[in-house]
Amino acid sequence: MEAKTDETVVDKTEETEEATETVETEELSTVEKAEKIVRNHMLVALGTGVVPPVVDIAALTGVQIRMLYVLAKNYDQKFSADWGKSVIGSLVGGYGMAKLCTGAVYSLMKFIPGIGQVAAPVSLSVVAAASTYALGKVFIKHFETGGTLLDFDAEKMRAYYYEQYEKGIKLAKDQAKNEAETESE
Repeated sequence: MEAKTDETVVDKTEETEEATETVETEELSTVEKAEKIVRNHMLVALGTGVVPPVVDIAALTGVQIRMLYVLAKNYDQKFSADWGKSVIGSLVGGYGMAKLCTGAVYSLMKFIPGIGQVAAPVSLSVVAAASTYALGKVFIKHFETGGTLLDFDAEKMRAYYYEQYEKGIKLAKDQAKNEAETESE
């Protein structure tokens, strides 16, 4: 009998997860899969608020880059992480940068004993989740209308991003509230 190593267990777990994901998503349309991808990444972004200061911003960027990669793959688009970073920066310019700066302030607030350690993670989590949601919705719209990674125009999509960001704030607050209620039960 062959002894199982940690590596074997990890490989088998990954195979099982991939097979399960394939079965779960086989019956979904491309846009339904995309919506699921955005929702899952939004929930992960919601968790970045509990990561230590400064690391949380890097974690959020990683979550968003990963989401863009998975969305691109869902729509049979080639993806580059450098392109993803560039598009995130160009899309969230102006208004989005103000919101991201607010997120950075929340991140630094975690250093303040007491109130900063309680309020900052919740606030940053909402901003991170809303930003991730808006970014995902922008790319669903772009890909669904026949767009590619090569013809993405951040200026044309910025107003839609802001609209979706506001929706994302509400969704993230509702999700955070639901999680808090679940934990208190």
